Amino acid sequence: MTGELNIYENGVSGLNKFLVFNATREGSFLYSTASKFSMKIRKSLVECKTAYSDLEVLDSIKNEMSYSGGAFYIKDSINGVTSESNTFRNCYGKHTGGIFTMSNTKLSDKNSLFQYN
Repeated sequence: MTGELNIYENGVSGLNKFLVFNATREGSFLYSTASKFSMKIRKSLVECKTAYSDLEVLDSIKNEMSYSGGAFYIKDSINGVTSESNTFRNCYGKHTGGIFTMSNTKLSDKNSLFQYN
């Protein structure tokens, strides 16, 4: 499989918004194991939950469990992931990485903000 996913700011609001998504396994927003897959994401808001909850975080730590998989699961991508000027927020309580779970994949990020992950 060959493919490239480009997510850039739209001309109207200037910011793409991906809000409140969940899956019980890895890749609640995107899952790829294709070697020729690449992703470029720019000026976007990725918000897994609408609000941060101390109680939910403490519960997941105490019980050593997670409520969902991380937002992006990418494995064996030759070209990797490029991220610029994004906000990744409220992606916590995951079994693996809150935002990115990657294996044999390069991540390049510039000027992104990571909050409560």
